[in-house]
Amino acid sequence: MPSRFIHTLATTSLLCGLLWSLVGCGENFGVDADPKALAVDANGLTQAFASNELDARDQYNQKLLLITGKVALVGKESDRFGNITPSLILSGHNENADKPVRIHCEFKPSAFEFIRDLTPGTSVVIQGKCTAPLGLIDRQVSIIECQRIE
Repeated sequence: MPSRFIHTLATTSLLCGLLWSLVGCGENFGVDADPKALAVDANGLTQAFASNELDARDQYNQKLLLITGKVALVGKESDRFGNITPSLILSGHNENADKPVRIHCEFKPSAFEFIRDLTPGTSVVIQGKCTAPLGLIDRQVSIIECQRIE
């Protein structure tokens, strides 16, 4: 009987460890930047999309970016299934415009603890993949699979 208990305990521990690694706890802040990521600042990225969206799309779409910028807004979004996605909006080059171009950064649900205390104006470094459909949706450049580097 005790060996079955030990086997069950070991299996449960292994499964919990696997789940922990899949959820991504701790991997959304303080990670090292990928050396293959293309470094760009938020102002330059938004200006590229605002001035020539097709060229910017060719240059950045589906690429891993390392973006330095300032927080405009921290939020959580909910899809139709109730899944929560933490997000940051980074300020762009034309913040004084009526409709400025900004950067929308989407994180894994487990990442909210790493971004929730950020306030507007805080400098951050975010790594993520640019997904740029034709036509800026809500005047935002979309970055997915984000991680906060600094």
